[in-house]
Amino acid sequence: MNKKTLFSLIIISCCALLAGKDLLLPGFWGSHDGFAHVARLAQFDSVLKSGQFPVRWLPDHMAGYGSPVFNFNFSAPYYLGTVIYWIGFSYEGSIKVLLLLSLILSGWAMYLLIKELTNNELASIVAAILYIWSPYRFTDIYIRGALGECISFVFFPLIIWCVIKVYKIYSLSPPDNKKQNNKLAGGSKGFIGKSFDFAPTNLYFRRSRDFAQEIKLILITGIVWSLFILSHNIMVLIGAGIYFGLIFFLGKNLSHLKKLVKFAGISFILGLCLSASFWLPAIFEKKYDQMSSIKNIYQLKDQFISLSQIVIGKWQYGLAKPFSNDSMSFELGLINIAVILFLGIFIIRNIITNRHPELLLAQASVSGSNLTRSRIRQLADGMTINKEYVYDKVELQNDILIKMSIFTILLFIFSIFMCLPISKFIYNISFISGVINFPWRFLEIATLFSSIAGGLVVNVVLSFPRSASRRRESLLILRSPIRSGMTVGGLIIILALALNWNKAQIVSSRFSYSDSFYAKTYLTNNVTFFDTEYLPVWANYFGILDHKGVAWDGSASSPFFQSKTEIQVKDFQKPSASSLSRVYRETQGKMTYSATIENNQETVVQAQQFYFPGWRAWVDNLEVKVNPDEFGLVSFPVPIGNHNIKVAFTDTLVRRIGNWVSGISTIGIILYMLLSLSAFLKALADKFLADSKNRSG
Repeated sequence: MNKKTLFSLIIISCCALLAGKDLLLPGFWGSHDGFAHVARLAQFDSVLKSGQFPVRWLPDHMAGYGSPVFNFNFSAPYYLGTVIYWIGFSYEGSIKVLLLLSLILSGWAMYLLIKELTNNELASIVAAILYIWSPYRFTDIYIRGALGECISFVFFPLIIWCVIKVYKIYSLSPPDNKKQNNKLAGGSKGFIGKSFDFAPTNLYFRRSRDFAQEIKLILITGIVWSLFILSHNIMVLIGAGIYFGLIFFLGKNLSHLKKLVKFAGISFILGLCLSASFWLPAIFEKKYDQMSSIKNIYQLKDQFISLSQIVIGKWQYGLAKPFSNDSMSFELGLINIAVILFLGIFIIRNIITNRHPELLLAQASVSGSNLTRSRIRQLADGMTINKEYVYDKVELQNDILIKMSIFTILLFIFSIFMCLPISKFIYNISFISGVINFPWRFLEIATLFSSIAGGLVVNVVLSFPRSASRRRESLLILRSPIRSGMTVGGLIIILALALNWNKAQIVSSRFSYSDSFYAKTYLTNNVTFFDTEYLPVWANYFGILDHKGVAWDGSASSPFFQSKTEIQVKDFQKPSASSLSRVYRETQGKMTYSATIENNQETVVQAQQFYFPGWRAWVDNLEVKVNPDEFGLVSFPVPIGNHNIKVAFTDTLVRRIGNWVSGISTIGIILYMLLSLSAFLKALADKFLADSKNRSG
């Protein structure tokens, strides 16, 4: 990392901290999901410490009756949040750190993408800051408290960056002469110079047929996809559409497209393998949760927004009620819309005038719409470089930026279209309505591509020659009108901050609770939480709350195991008469509960956990069949006499398969990295020995 890049990342980080300044204040704030995320983190931490990995079942969830929340819901942010908590932050503080990291890391990811596209420092900084300071980002953080969606902002630029990387690898043929290649790799001394950075140390950028380098890019892309899959269930599906859509859009011909599709497919499959422990059970056990029965709570027809709400909206705290005056904001941002319009006008103007938009080049690259192969040869006269290779690199840079600009405009228009009521027919005729219950989620995609457009606009201005004479000068000395670019870039940054400053703050009530409070929130809860959507289909949650209240809390008055002979099922009250069965010496381990029962007649024992596949029971070390009772609790028969009983939550076959696939994939990547490191160290050692011999000789 050079000093310029480090300085850029520091600027982006400072802007991110400024956007998240209210996250640095003590306490928490009222939001749609924020409180629930803190309470989930508290239980996630407790279960992870008990030894359950991967975390699937929260035993204290839903009034202490348990729920398979993380069998279906993303978990990566919670693993990271747990580590942050172990460092010393509170549960509230850990969630705030995660949200702050989402701003910083997403800015870095956007910087990486635009730097790859334009190799322009200013354009990259502008795009990153615009990405951070877009209004919808503040809606997600300060109003919705949407942890997973905030984290997903990090991965969209990264998957596009991976596509651009591989596109360059498969599109540029290396020069025949190694000396020529070394000349080109010499940074500013070569014709292309630092703008293309074909240095030998840049392992992924320079063109190479070496299979090992392609494998490394596949591994990077696969890891990005696995983290994305583990970070948000819904946005990763949209990301997959963008990923493969861009692959097909960039394909030059059938042969070139096959290479890109092969790379995309292998990388995506690797990501699926690494995250199989999550998505395999989430898909194949989906029929066992209540999501399908309650999803109609969110009426799709009521969640479309108007174009006026996208352009400018009233900034306030509220629920997602687009047609209500007290709804939350759905504003995209005036500056975001402005840069898209500018980029669109530029592209359309060049198409109408029958000129290729070759001005979309990197800051130090050759600019001008009259660029021809003969002109490249003329400029290259007297230089010991491959003229055809130079032209190919310039042409490739033009091709990437032109295609990416068009793709950016098209995806922006599509994302806005999917937010509006006119897109209802698409939701009606496709599976999308079963996945995306809030059409306005596409504002994240609009934010993504409008930010990319911001970087491309700055790049256009920087590459635009002021006059014919100046154009010739820029061609010869490879200089661009920096002053105009800095003016436009600075204006975008200033407007983004000024127009959205009032949105980068908490607009609801503040509060603060202890870690112990969050740890028992769900355990003692007897009201509705949105997590009921993850309850097993057998669970009669509200029925058992009405009849019994909260479940076992570890106290002697509320035992984990209860015998049906002790309980009048209809009113769930223990009779005053002497009991026929007695449970004592209860113990609790890693998702394992055991006890001794004295039973005067055959009975059914009820464990205070909702039944879900994976719950198993043993009587005197012999496994017995487990069934859900009328309230959905784990129940199993116990014969007459004294017996040792035990129940445990275990992995089903599909969970074990997912665990094995993820484990083997992870081990394979680690082994490859160790082998690569070993080869690298060996090469360094050989070089050191060779240099030592030369010096001694």
